[in-house]
Amino acid sequence: LGLTHALRKKIAISVALMANEDSEVVENDVKVRKFKCSNYFGFTKSFLPNKFRTLFFKSKIDQYIKEEKFDLVHIHNPIPTLEMKRVAEMCISQGTPYVVSSHGFNEIIVGKEAYKLNKWYETFAWENLIQKPFSFVVQNASKIFALSKYEIDDILTVGVKRENIEIVTNGVNEYYLESPPEE
Repeated sequence: LGLTHALRKKIAISVALMANEDSEVVENDVKVRKFKCSNYFGFTKSFLPNKFRTLFFKSKIDQYIKEEKFDLVHIHNPIPTLEMKRVAEMCISQGTPYVVSSHGFNEIIVGKEAYKLNKWYETFAWENLIQKPFSFVVQNASKIFALSKYEIDDILTVGVKRENIEIVTNGVNEYYLESPPEE
């Protein structure tokens, strides 16, 4: 939240997070709202690995966006992609521009090959629950924030136009600003 707190000195910012419980706190003048997630497949907890169930987590962040009428929305994590798409669709329906950080993009862009998804149902699930919602979100974003110039070529492969990509790093630790010690 460091960058959020620094930006808060210049503009109004709220943070919305998916969480286990609903809550709201104000930290250094930044409202942090946590939304309890629901899951249609919660009953599968005893036999379905969490990495599959997380794809179906849903929150009310989209409704929060509708109620608050933000000037700009920043989407940081692509998983769960179905929830990311709901947030993007709400922004589009409200006429609210949104930006997306490339945090987690690599796993989605190379995921089908990296996870060796060969069975028809694995490929079907990957394409429909991850790739298609992800592509919709990034192609409709006002800007994509690449973490470095080395991500640009990968981002272009999912249909994002080069002029919609800006390099915005996650930040620099303050100790890099200090003079190095003699040793």
